[in-house]
Amino acid sequence: MQKVIAARDVTLTIWFDALAAPLTIETASNFTANITGNTEDIGAISTDEPIATDNGGNTYDISFSLQEAEALTIKNALGQNLGIVHIRQIVEAATISVHWHKKRAIPSSTTVESYHNCTGVEEGDTIERRSSETIKTWRFRARGMERKSHPGA
Repeated sequence: MQKVIAARDVTLTIWFDALAAPLTIETASNFTANITGNTEDIGAISTDEPIATDNGGNTYDISFSLQEAEALTIKNALGQNLGIVHIRQIVEAATISVHWHKKRAIPSSTTVESYHNCTGVEEGDTIERRSSETIKTWRFRARGMERKSHPGA
């Protein structure tokens, strides 16, 4: 049983509604997904302890960094189709998927976590003196998530 998935065995894709096919982010340097929400205890007059818990709705916050050149290529494609200048103009119009490949397991498998109806929240640039890289960071908020597993990597 494989217990570790190396970063080299993870694939990140993004599918913008305006483009015909998903794009594999080939230069991603990090990926973060946070699933949060408001959890509230429900009390009653007759007890000190909560009688129930309201777990509220979920918030899906996704961010990743990629090379500036790849980000510009993607934004140029979006600009030609939609006139997109920055990622905040994407409103519930993207799907971001992370593919976790268990290549060394027998049998191998892939689990895909997809975040749907993504809206661009933040875009940032990082350029450091004498650095060989220029990095673009994109942050999105999704309205929903699904997970699917299938054999083969």
